[in-house]
Parts: sequence; structure tokens; C-alpha cells
Amino acid sequence: MSNEQASLRVLIVDDDQTLCDMYAERLQVEGFEVIVAHNGEEGAAKAVEYLPDVILLDLMMPKVNGFNTLEILKSTQETKDIPVLLLTALIQEENKQRGLQAGAEDYIIKSESMPGTVIDKIKEVVARAQQRKSGQLGATPTQGAPTPPPVSPPSPQYPTTPPPPTTTSVPPAYGQPQQFSQPPVPPANTPPNTPTPPDQIYPQP
Repeated sequence: MSNEQASLRVLIVDDDQTLCDMYAERLQVEGFEVIVAHNGEEGAAKAVEYLPDVILLDLMMPKVNGFNTLEILKSTQETKDIPVLLLTALIQEENKQRGLQAGAEDYIIKSESMPGTVIDKIKEVVARAQQRKSGQLGATPTQGAPTPPPVSPPSPQYPTTPPPPTTTSVPPAYGQPQQFSQPPVPPANTPPNTPTPPDQIYPQP
């Protein structure tokens, strides 16, 4: 056991003296410092005083039960971040959901868990809490991260007003404008198409 783990502190809150002695002995062998409280009121006070790394909390206790103790711990500034493991004889699913929703890390049924299993859970919870404090839990590794696709420059914007319509003229033949001559206009006093008398053409002898 490393010196770092030897300094870890566990608070056991349970009114069963035999159970407290058993877990205290096992945890001390594992290198933990153990603090014991026998009801919820004493447990909440010792949590603020000693600031343990993890709390093992029973639910059915005199004075203040485990649910109320958990609520006190999670609403107190000094103890709200301390992980809590519920260790209880209550097997009903609604009690489990109530405890987890109130902020417990895990819900352990006494009749279904061996002391060694409980101690392993305590170690796991303490390890996660230490990782959260050091900012390692949930960190995203930077090595091997996918490279974002390059951003293309914006396309140039063109005016949306359509250009004026172009007129196409048909060029005249040979590139010269065509001219049309008008017929001569006869004098106003000369009747049109008047024949010349024959005596004016051939004079009489």
C-alpha cells in the first residue's frame, strides 16, 4: 500500500457496532484511516470535522436516518463533494432510486455483498474522486484527434442585376446602307401623263 493511499480517510456511519468494527478492521489493514459514527447526526458532524475521502452510510439509524443524512451532506458546502456509498439492508428498488437521485455514488445491499466487495467499491470511488480533483476524469486526449477539414474561402459575389439586353442589327448588303429612290414629283400645274398634240410634233405645211 502506497503512502498516498495510507492517508485516505473513510467515515463509517452505522448504528451496528459489530459491522462498524468489522469494516474498520478490514479498512485499516488496507491502509485507510477509519472514523466511526453511530447515527446520522453524529455522522454529519464528523464529516464536516474530518472531511473524509469517502463515507459509508447506513440508511436505518436513530435520530437522523440515512436519507436525511445524505441530504444534509449534499447541501453542506464542506461535504457536498465527498462521495457517499449507501450500505443498507433495504432491498426495495424505490429506496435505491431515491438514494442515487439524492447524490449517492452507489447503493450496496448488506445481504448481497461481501466485505471484500464493499472495500473494492470504496477504492474505486476514492480513485474516481481523486481523478475528478486532478481534472483527469473526462479529459479529451489531444493525440490522434482528427484534423478538421480546411475551410474554403468564400466565393466572390457578383451583382445580381441582369445586364441590359443587347440589340442585334442585320447589316445591309456589302456593308452599305440601302437607299431607295423616290419617283419625281410632277409640277403642281401639269396634269400627269398629258400627251403632246401631233401638230406640235409634225408641223403642217
